[in-house]
Amino acid sequence: MLHAMKDKMEICGACGTVAPPGKYQCAQCHTPFEFNRIVAQPPADELIYARVCGSFKCRICGRDIALSYFSLEGFQCPECNSVERFDWTLWEDIVKHAHNVADICGFDQPDAADHAFWQVFRDLESDDLTRRFRAIGRNIESLVLTNTNPHLAQYNMEISPGRPVCVPCRLPLNIEVVDGVVVTSCMQCGVIRKYELISGFREYQFLFACVGQWHRAEIPDEDSRPTLPYPEDAPTPWWMIFQGTSPLRQRIELQLRRRSEETLRSMQKSEQRHNRALARHRRLKSKAKKRALAILLAIGISTVVVTGVVLHFI
Repeated sequence: MLHAMKDKMEICGACGTVAPPGKYQCAQCHTPFEFNRIVAQPPADELIYARVCGSFKCRICGRDIALSYFSLEGFQCPECNSVERFDWTLWEDIVKHAHNVADICGFDQPDAADHAFWQVFRDLESDDLTRRFRAIGRNIESLVLTNTNPHLAQYNMEISPGRPVCVPCRLPLNIEVVDGVVVTSCMQCGVIRKYELISGFREYQFLFACVGQWHRAEIPDEDSRPTLPYPEDAPTPWWMIFQGTSPLRQRIELQLRRRSEETLRSMQKSEQRHNRALARHRRLKSKAKKRALAILLAIGISTVVVTGVVLHFI
């Protein structure tokens, strides 16, 4: 079985992105890895993390609008002030791939045990996506996801596995759920922040919570949240937090179990056929032995009778 990267994950201490072996600096924040590569301990819960950063184009003027938080509301273009929708039909593919990247990518170097997992992955997805997923955490840091459909918002998102970090201390944050909110804390500086859970997260493909400036639960004024107008000109990286394994991993493991069961049934049938053939061979061999003994006995009796007749006439 393929081992999850969270069992042994090296990340960039400055931004939390997975740090592939052999790389000398982080591709996301450009910080050298010489004194900046840290090991994130496996989380005690089922939460997994994906770092996302991206934007989409305004359909009126073509200006890039930053996607620095998760929202199903509209965003206002900073150039032409038009309101642009970015609803769940657009988020769905991003959230799905973020969950898959967080759960599947960033593993140690593949060995023979990985072959069956990636073979099923290739059967369910594509050769191109399989190559990209295998490279994340080994050779590259992120999956670049784009949508060029002219009938939808054209977006560009970078999705990376990793772990949220305390930027000043460059240490992985402790993340836990307390009283209905996600609480992050740093053991060194003691800074504590709270983030809202996603309402009905199972409807949004297990997107449990988001960690970023605009998801802070401490923001008291609802009007200060960046819905309309959107306050940022450039994208700010943030984190999607998922609970539990991704649907893709579940499908792959189900296929692996089915193949294993089919292989076991095939082996059992083969063994049964072999046992039946062996039993038939033994029966035929036993019959042959009995037939040979009968022939030898008949020959012996005939020899005795003939010898007795010859001696009688002599």
